[in-house]
Amino acid sequence: MATKRITQETFDAVVKENMDDFEMDAEEAVADAVKQFESQGVNLMNIIKQAPQATSDGQQSASRHPILFILQNIQDILNNKSQSDDQNLLKECKLFQQECSQGPAYRSVAADNKAYTIMLRVCQRMYDNASSLSMALQSLAALIDGQPDLVDNVGIQFIMDTLKKYSSDSLIQESTINVIRLACIMHESNRQKFVGCDLIEQLILVLRNFKTHIAVIKEACSTLRVLTLDDDIRVPFGKGHEHAKMIASECNGLQLLIDIIKLHYQDTTIYSEICATIGKLAVRNEYCQEVVDLGGLTLVTKALAERMDESMIVARSCSLLRAISGNDDVKAAIVNAGCISLIITAMDRHPKHVHIAEQSCAVFASLALRHPQHCADIVASGGADFILKAMKIHEDVESVQKQGCLAIRNLVARTREYCNVFLEAGAEAILRQIRQKHKHSDDEAKAALRDLGCAVQLKELWTGTPYKG
Repeated sequence: MATKRITQETFDAVVKENMDDFEMDAEEAVADAVKQFESQGVNLMNIIKQAPQATSDGQQSASRHPILFILQNIQDILNNKSQSDDQNLLKECKLFQQECSQGPAYRSVAADNKAYTIMLRVCQRMYDNASSLSMALQSLAALIDGQPDLVDNVGIQFIMDTLKKYSSDSLIQESTINVIRLACIMHESNRQKFVGCDLIEQLILVLRNFKTHIAVIKEACSTLRVLTLDDDIRVPFGKGHEHAKMIASECNGLQLLIDIIKLHYQDTTIYSEICATIGKLAVRNEYCQEVVDLGGLTLVTKALAERMDESMIVARSCSLLRAISGNDDVKAAIVNAGCISLIITAMDRHPKHVHIAEQSCAVFASLALRHPQHCADIVASGGADFILKAMKIHEDVESVQKQGCLAIRNLVARTREYCNVFLEAGAEAILRQIRQKHKHSDDEAKAALRDLGCAVQLKELWTGTPYKG
């Protein structure tokens, strides 16, 4: 993998040299520069692969990329401090968003040229104008997408102040929460700083105040999920679990989310968002049980029965069942609610849907773990055939293969009488193919083969040989 990096200025200088010294046109000059640097092992991910444009007076020596012209225009307007220029400022912000949307390289170049400071100044200038502030926040979001390191303490405080000041403005809430979400993805420090500024309480308040605003609910739920992640490799231990606990119990988030899903039961977007959010909060036994007690399982069962043809609804429902089935009492409730037959129907109705295949296998794996009667119910309903069918259809999707292996292993580990059901259906060949094709699922495939009674070589990783000093 290429690890060397260069600056945009270095790349642009080579392009200019190709055009000036070798009389190449712009497209040819860029292609040659790309080839040259890639042959040297340079990573060009953050480089704009276009020739800079000349200034308005035609001076090639002052050539720059359009996004830098726009930034300069924005900075000039900010320095002018004339309120009459606000409309021009918003036009430039719109152009800035368009440039940022072209890819990470454009955002990276903008960031290298102090775009964060400039866009934060725009937001501060528009602070007392709700409609203009929304556009400014969208421009800030366009910049920090994939670049959460840009956000500093001043920005965090400003964003939280905005969220609290405009507590009744749905458009500002949506735009501000979007900025927060992007600032927290893969950035544990930002997450903890925002939570320290009462973000969770504010998001819960937003959900209470905007129960009928689909876009706001979607952003708030997405951001709550981001707070539960542990995706920052720079931090050994995140606080995702603690954040989930705060949302679920201290802020009574589960009750609120289920109330909202009941209100918007027919809305596919809201149903999907809330199912995904509840799934992220079901991190403790009591939370799984609380979801059932609040009517969450009844809602999921109803959705599967009534909206079986809607793949998104089915996928999210199965995902939520997987999340809450870690509790043994909830497992029994899921089985008693008739979910096994509903999941079988879902797999039959949507055989090519990857997410449904993965989540269905995962639910079966969870229900079967340490519960022989559940194993009997799954096999009696034809679960073995559908698990293997999903693994055949999605043979290139490792997540499906892994969950399929776990399901097979759990279904036969304590109920050996079902081994022949899988073996006669061709399970051994599928599992051996997984070992060859999906190295990250080798342990799961090996465990399934072992419990099916197939010949498998188990490698002893450590023999306990004492150290000889």
